[in-house]
Amino acid sequence: MGAIFVWLNKQNTQCHTNMSDNKENRDISVIVGIFIQNEKEEFLFFRMPKWDNKWSICGGHVQRNETLEDAARRELKEEIGLRSDTLSFMSYFEIIKPSDFQLDKHFVGFNFRMQVTGRPEVKTNEELGEQRWMTADVALKQKDLNSLTRKTLEGLQEGKTCNSCEELRIGWQRALADYQNLKKEVEAKRGEWAQEAIKRGVEVFLPVYENMKKAFGHTPAVDGGAWKAWATGCQHIVRQFSDVFSALGVESIETIGEQFNPVFHEAVGEQESDKPSGEILEELESGFKMGDRVLKVARVIISK
Repeated sequence: MGAIFVWLNKQNTQCHTNMSDNKENRDISVIVGIFIQNEKEEFLFFRMPKWDNKWSICGGHVQRNETLEDAARRELKEEIGLRSDTLSFMSYFEIIKPSDFQLDKHFVGFNFRMQVTGRPEVKTNEELGEQRWMTADVALKQKDLNSLTRKTLEGLQEGKTCNSCEELRIGWQRALADYQNLKKEVEAKRGEWAQEAIKRGVEVFLPVYENMKKAFGHTPAVDGGAWKAWATGCQHIVRQFSDVFSALGVESIETIGEQFNPVFHEAVGEQESDKPSGEILEELESGFKMGDRVLKVARVIISK
């Protein structure tokens, strides 16, 4: 890009040379402008006589065989006595015959930004009059702001608006992602809450179920069809309980013949036996689990 800018300037210089007798037909003027900005986002402006004494920024023409950045640094040093090793490119512009310039010109310009701390002292000359530090918003409210500077500041403000829109878009995307994550978390919690509700309901009914099993497990043999029918009905109720618990994922904990496991079993006694030590010999109360959660440990007798 730098080579193109130098070429443009060469063309401009050649045209000046070839048409020295007809200055009105001179070609495009390549210029640079430097926006000197501090940490408060204030820019340094000057009143320039050649711009109808309007507020303008430091800058000037690009010389032959000079890069744009070199031209900007030279103008800073020559016009206001500032040095800058680092300049950042801001924008380019084109304007034909600006009404507030003293001559009819066709300008192609390139703007740079120079960051400073505070409000450094600068020198002035016959081309630069009164100086003032202003933010972009304040400067754009000035009626006597030159057209080139105004055009650049307006573009800068539009860029800020675009940046704000981009920030809002990114913020919206983040909020949406957070909402989706929260939605998944709530759905997962709902599943946990449902399981917890089932667990608590099962825990309430388990003692009843256990007692019914014990009671109907020792039904006395009594003659008579009515008694047998009653006993059969009660056994059916027990089976219904068992089916409901199975449908809910409730399982009985294995006991007799299993090795004692403190996670699932509670040993309430030991008994001499030819079985291996720790093997469960008798179940006193059933134990139940739902998935990997123990609802009730089984109470057992184990072998010594």
